Amino acid sequence: MDENGTAQKSEVAKEDVATSYFKSLFTSSNPSVFSDWFADFEPRITPSMNKSLTAEVSTSEIKDAMFSIKSSSAPGPDAVFFQHYWNIIGEQISKEANDQQVHALKGILRIYGEATGQTVNPAKSSIYFGSKIGEDQKKITKAELGITKEGGTGTYLGLAECFIGSKIQLLGFIKDGVQKRISNWFTRILSPGGKETLLKSVISAIPVYAMSCFKLPKGVCSKLRSAMTEFWWSSVEDKRKMHWISWEMMCVPKILGGMVFRDIEDFNQALLAKQAWKLLQELECLMARLLKKQGLRKRVGNGKSISVWTDLWVLDEGLRAPWRLINPFDVNLMAKDLIDPISKKWDMAKLQEMFFQEDVQRVLEFQPVNKGEILKEAELQPSLNSLKASVWKLPTTQKIKKFIWKVLCGGVAVGDKLEERGMKIQNVCQACGLDGESLNHLFFTCSFSRQVWTLSDLPLPELGFAESVYSNINYLVEQRKNDLVPKEISRRFSWVIWFLWKNRNDLAFQSHQFNAMDTMEKIIEEGDLWFLAQKVDKTCEVLARPASLSQVKHWRPPPEPWLKCNVGCYWDKGSRRSGMSWMVRDRCGVVLLHSRRSFANVGSKLECNFLGMLWALESLRSHGVAQVVLAFEDLVVCGVLERPKAWPSFRKQALDFSSVMSFFDGIRFELEPRFGFGSL
Repeated sequence: MDENGTAQKSEVAKEDVATSYFKSLFTSSNPSVFSDWFADFEPRITPSMNKSLTAEVSTSEIKDAMFSIKSSSAPGPDAVFFQHYWNIIGEQISKEANDQQVHALKGILRIYGEATGQTVNPAKSSIYFGSKIGEDQKKITKAELGITKEGGTGTYLGLAECFIGSKIQLLGFIKDGVQKRISNWFTRILSPGGKETLLKSVISAIPVYAMSCFKLPKGVCSKLRSAMTEFWWSSVEDKRKMHWISWEMMCVPKILGGMVFRDIEDFNQALLAKQAWKLLQELECLMARLLKKQGLRKRVGNGKSISVWTDLWVLDEGLRAPWRLINPFDVNLMAKDLIDPISKKWDMAKLQEMFFQEDVQRVLEFQPVNKGEILKEAELQPSLNSLKASVWKLPTTQKIKKFIWKVLCGGVAVGDKLEERGMKIQNVCQACGLDGESLNHLFFTCSFSRQVWTLSDLPLPELGFAESVYSNINYLVEQRKNDLVPKEISRRFSWVIWFLWKNRNDLAFQSHQFNAMDTMEKIIEEGDLWFLAQKVDKTCEVLARPASLSQVKHWRPPPEPWLKCNVGCYWDKGSRRSGMSWMVRDRCGVVLLHSRRSFANVGSKLECNFLGMLWALESLRSHGVAQVVLAFEDLVVCGVLERPKAWPSFRKQALDFSSVMSFFDGIRFELEPRFGFGSL
């Protein structure tokens, strides 16, 4: 209840009420001068003591504090580093900003603008000062740099400009934003499909930028996960409903029986892994070079990517290769060759044979990791997972697919499931009156359900339905592959399950009675209408489809004075042979150069296309072509040529292309069908 006596139900409104209450509770309405209360007390802190306590920290005090830390009790290598190199960096640590530093900062900003072309605008910039910088020095720095505004308290792309303090508080705005958005959605009546779309497309996108930069605290991830699960299972914000299926299970891929929701922690880790992937792919970028100097090292992993004698992977003050105890030695020796294939640990005999004892101890500090030992819990039930995965391929509505998936996960509120959750109910089948309402009884063994299945014309098991709901649904799914059963009948079973559930709820909550014949007629009508709508939609898509690439049959001339080279490739799967050809024409379409050749033992069509393009580039270079437009029919090859960084899986092919393309004065790429070569 707020101060006006109005009940507030949303989470955002409850937060406002609590904030207003405690603010008024701890705010004085009649402040007075408190110094008069303590006038008769004798101060224990003398003026000299107070002056000493409030004085600026001196260089000697910083040094004394740093050297008082024992190397054995230091929380990390920083303290030992500062002690060892104090004569070099001690002065830089303890002194305040001065004019020399201001000039250096100004020079850095100038060099940055000249190097990148992005000149810093002082009018739109702000500067952040540390707590030890005096007011006079702040004024001098602002005047020298031309920056008048102080920053540090604002936000940039949703993140705080100055990232100091508790990460939970600084990133708390993510949870607040998600909760506010979900509170607004609770005011609407949304279907499960609508909720799924909002959770996957909107909520998962809100914290993307923050998760790309920082690893979210577990508390923040837990609150986000709770808000998402509450929205999925509840229809009203202030009434919490039962969560029938764990959120971890719903985040599993569909092939493993889940619904492909994003787990916040895993998504956060994946976004951060993109930064690591960039460092691995762009070894000469500024961040990679900086981290290498700071001590970035390779992890052993399975040892397949570490060369023992050439890579810097042994930690000894800095990174270095291990010292050789043997001579001669194998230059191509990899770290995986030093791992015992049975125990998946270092082979001590090989280490002691090849390395000095000091290096053996350093290598043993980092044990290899066998990723094959890590198995997901969902992978331990392959048969049930495959059945759940097949549900998403059924020819029916998304609403019915989700419902059948919930049945297989045990997430439907029948009597047995409610009793398992500790609810005291009258566990009786509403249709036949027998004790115990299980999933299998409701959909397959109840007398009413058996009548509906008999009228469905589906071939039923010879001995009747089994005692397992999983076996029965699996039987119905397999009947779709039976060529003896017409498709109009085999695809009907999903609607039968759905209408049995609807009839059960109408009988339980509205006392509506149904007979099997009327129910079957409704099932056939609804199913036929849905399939008819799918045919109409496909017809409209074909009629409204724009002209595709294959319909562009005219050859497009290159700009003057460029030439155009069309490349074509053909691959035969049976013989694994391929044929390539290229043809160079001028703006008027006159053929100037052409060639063709074949390759043997080509594994795929994509490999054939890469070989053909590389051969065409090398041929054009040998003929002295300077400016050329390359036209090809394969989207992947054109993408690797234009944006190699966007195709990291084809890094080797991109490097082969770039080594040849550097010889051209100008080169462009076009996506063009093969049969457009000959017509003008």
